[in-house]
Amino acid sequence: MDERRRLIADACLALVGAHGVRALTHHRIDDQAGIARGSTSYYCRRRVDILRLALERLYALDLADIEAMVAAVPDSLRDDPAATAEAVAGLVVHWLEDEHRPRSIARIELFMAASHEPDLQPLIGRQFATIAQAVQPLGGRPATDGLGRAAAAFMLSEGLMLNVLRQGLPAPSRQQVADLLSLLGPPMTADVAEG
Repeated sequence: MDERRRLIADACLALVGAHGVRALTHHRIDDQAGIARGSTSYYCRRRVDILRLALERLYALDLADIEAMVAAVPDSLRDDPAATAEAVAGLVVHWLEDEHRPRSIARIELFMAASHEPDLQPLIGRQFATIAQAVQPLGGRPATDGLGRAAAAFMLSEGLMLNVLRQGLPAPSRQQVADLLSLLGPPMTADVAEG
């Protein structure tokens, strides 16, 4: 993504995080980004183009955070359910802190907006598949449906973040999130799956 598109996308995330997806107008994005009026419409003619650009930037930011999280877990602990829960909990709490909360709000708003845009649904699917693959080193053997423990932890965490954000609650502690994620338990083994 070139610098101008990144500037526009960051402005989109800031607007959605502060005011909701309805705030995404070409002029408001231009003003938020501090660029000349008409710049956003040059790059994004339609609303769906704005949403796509914002989702692509959100994905890049989230993936960078997730890759850093995975890299921070020592190889010796990558198959440990408690280490997976602890790592994911740390990232969830980070995303719910005041500084990053608007991006988490934007994530939910953009995902909901994308659910009404058939052109964006394949993009969301590809992004989730890439993130699930990025966390696979923490997930051990996948369950029978192919969803690793770490990917399942992120799915559960999204529900937790939605609940915290929609009620305006403070971020839970890392330990509270880790305790919730520990409910996932170890992945299913082949013996259990076949029995």
